[in-house]
Amino acid sequence: MSAIGELFGAYSTGASLRRVLQLSHIALKEAVDAGDEIVEAHHIQAALQA
Repeated sequence: MSAIGELFGAYSTGASLRRVLQLSHIALKEAVDAGDEIVEAHHIQAALQA
């Protein structure tokens, strides 16, 4: 699944838009810290665990 798919999945299961934005921000930080150029599904999954 893509990062967008993961975010949509969180939103469609009841996460607020604010929470989805928080998840995307956390995932971006994860990606940057790892030196990745693209936010991928595993970054969103890590953000969901945070």
